[in-house]
Amino acid sequence: MKNSVKKIVKTTAILLLALIFAGSPAISPITSKTTIEAEASAKSDKAVKQARKCYYTTQRNLKKYKRICSSGCTDYWNKKHLALSVIKPAKDNFLAISGTTCEYYYSGRKLSFAFAYQKKGRKVKEYRAYYMGGKCYRYIGPDKKVHTYGSGKTESRMPKMAQQLYFKGTYNLHFVYD
Repeated sequence: MKNSVKKIVKTTAILLLALIFAGSPAISPITSKTTIEAEASAKSDKAVKQARKCYYTTQRNLKKYKRICSSGCTDYWNKKHLALSVIKPAKDNFLAISGTTCEYYYSGRKLSFAFAYQKKGRKVKEYRAYYMGGKCYRYIGPDKKVHTYGSGKTESRMPKMAQQLYFKGTYNLHFVYD
């Protein structure tokens, strides 16, 4: 009799736990994150990995690319594809951001990475933004604090500088191809 009562209590406890956890997201056994968080983290990691690959490939092949300079802007072309645009601060250049030198790295016809810096004497403020599919997945401001967005931030929800870089970088892309 005692064994059958223990068995019923054990079965009831298991069923109760199953009901409790049925509504909550699954836990990944490897990372102990929910699967939603793990998928978001994987997506942001992918965006950063692609941006880094784009950056290093471009820097390694810079001398091979066709270089075109015009009014504070230098574009580097890999055959028919824009790989890099460097835009220096200039009052007459609508793509420039006041006092900021911007580098835009493109993969195909998409903005992948933006790097910007402002020099004031010996001090340098740097900004880095990693993009994929029209969203910002990581942003590093002059405070060097890393902001990672697992699901990505759309243009209207990005930090101000990441938003400016995205707008100017994508506008530049449309400008050179049209």
